Amino acid sequence: MSSLVPIFNPRALRLIAEAGIVFITCACAPQSNIREQIRIPDPVANANLLLNRGDYRSAAEAFAKLSRRNNGSKASQFKAIAALAYQEILDFEKADTLLDEISSDVGQISPTATLVTARSMLHLNAPTDAYNIAEAIDEAALDNYQRGVRARVMGTAAVATNNAAAAADAWVSTHRFPYPVDQKAVLLRETWRAVSRLSESELLLRSSTENTADRGWYSLALITSRSLFDRAKFRQELEVWERRYGRHPANRLTQELVARAGILPIRPRQIALFLPFHDNQLDAASKVIRDGFIAAWFADPYVELRPKLKLYSSTTNDIVTTYERAIHEGADLIVGPLKKNLIETLRNEAVFKVGLLALNVIAPDSTSTETSPFLFQFGLPPEDEANQVARQAYSNGKRAVIIALGNSWGKRVVNAYTNTWKQLGGTILGTAWYGEESQTYPKAVKRALNIDLSEARAIALDRRLPIDIYVEPRRRADIDVILLAGFSHNARQILPQLRYFRADDIPIYATSHVYDGDVNVERDRDLNGLIFGTMPWLFNAVDVGVFESIRHGWAIGNASRGRLHELGLNPYLLYGLGIDAYRLIPHLAKMRYKRDLKIHGGTGVLQISYEGVVHREMSWLKFVRGQPKSIDQPGGPHVH
Repeated sequence: MSSLVPIFNPRALRLIAEAGIVFITCACAPQSNIREQIRIPDPVANANLLLNRGDYRSAAEAFAKLSRRNNGSKASQFKAIAALAYQEILDFEKADTLLDEISSDVGQISPTATLVTARSMLHLNAPTDAYNIAEAIDEAALDNYQRGVRARVMGTAAVATNNAAAAADAWVSTHRFPYPVDQKAVLLRETWRAVSRLSESELLLRSSTENTADRGWYSLALITSRSLFDRAKFRQELEVWERRYGRHPANRLTQELVARAGILPIRPRQIALFLPFHDNQLDAASKVIRDGFIAAWFADPYVELRPKLKLYSSTTNDIVTTYERAIHEGADLIVGPLKKNLIETLRNEAVFKVGLLALNVIAPDSTSTETSPFLFQFGLPPEDEANQVARQAYSNGKRAVIIALGNSWGKRVVNAYTNTWKQLGGTILGTAWYGEESQTYPKAVKRALNIDLSEARAIALDRRLPIDIYVEPRRRADIDVILLAGFSHNARQILPQLRYFRADDIPIYATSHVYDGDVNVERDRDLNGLIFGTMPWLFNAVDVGVFESIRHGWAIGNASRGRLHELGLNPYLLYGLGIDAYRLIPHLAKMRYKRDLKIHGGTGVLQISYEGVVHREMSWLKFVRGQPKSIDQPGGPHVH
């Protein structure tokens, strides 16, 4: 029997031996070398990957975790990046907590932490501070993602402060930096909104820039401004632009611009006027607006082009059905409704087929970045006036006190005063409230001037001393300006009190509500020195003939006046709203895209934002010897 002898190949033996040596070497190698060979992901690289993907919540948690595993400046930097990521998901509470920790960890915060501060100021409605802080950051000290955040902060802040040039610079620059794909639509919308606010002359200048990407934005905006309402010319120029900038991000906007071109008739054939007739609160306001609208219709010089008018009562909540019915009955433009809730219903539920000029202003839709080209809004919100008053008054100094009527209308005005004043960089020293009862006026003035505290100190001193003393209460000396929120009868009570307490040297500003449009020299001497914004129509700056005809031929009952004043509404201003609404109609679409196009209306100088909201610039008057006198032009005309 023969034995089986294995036959070994010498080369195979050598390979087996080498394999054994490798195995032994690996078995004896340090554990860290094995980890390196397995390649465990770097936690910092992983956190940055999450950030660049736009998974901000996971990125924030990853960087926060890294900050706990490190110390010193490295930990602070991780906290700052985590705070930026939390701000992306609007969790400002966690972001501010991390910012507080950074401030206590190190003496001087990093550029990244400074960027967090700027964004936090923006969230606190302080866009001027946010812009200044972000602008001062050395961009070279930031990475690409952070540079994009800086650009977005500056762009948003510049839009909020109406700095069109800075807004365009910032938003156009954001496209050079990383941005999540799912937020590209927002980036496009904000960039276009900023660029479209520039005047034609500015766009012409910028469209020659050497940077091709930037030039694409400005060239498209210039074409739109010049030609949007000539559809054939617009399409022709757009084709040239598309051939030149084929891969430009703004290409996503061109089809929408084509769709918007010419959707509103310059001269509608039939207008449906939606007003809440027979509504307990708003019936009087509806009739005044209606009368103004019809007066403008009669005064339209293009008699053969005047549209048909049809009135609809919009007291019902089924406003969408009313909208559809008006279109079915021939309307190619709707004016109204007046109630905010009905405007919101139409915006959210109606399928827009014709243009709508709403007669109020509602809050933007937070769930959508789209702005319907069919929807325009023109109202008389007290906040709009209060913002202008604050800006006008700010030239007198940074420290203000507010004296305000303590109802819901007064609170709205105070909020607007306060927000705008703080945005400008000023300080509100205090707010004093009064009611309609006569005893509340001196109490409010005392609180505003700190007279009540001075009196309290005098009483306390008198109690402690064994002798009789006489102490004259003194007002606070640090007030630069007084902002008043009230109506004419309130102001006639407040101003004498201010003079009594020796505060007549402080400039006093108010909204148009302090003047009801009727001249009464004897009654209004108490208002001397008061500065207020109002509609130019009231002092014969525009439409002299129309105003004189309604002053003498149009009457509104005292009961109706009382109801309107309770709602914070001036009858003359409502009448002007009706007139200006009619006169805006031929220019609505064009004004939306031509920011330098203005109309001198009865209620003010009118402009329309990209969002379709009509803004009016008031005129400024001051009571002198019982009469309001224009201060827009020195030596301007008196109201007769």
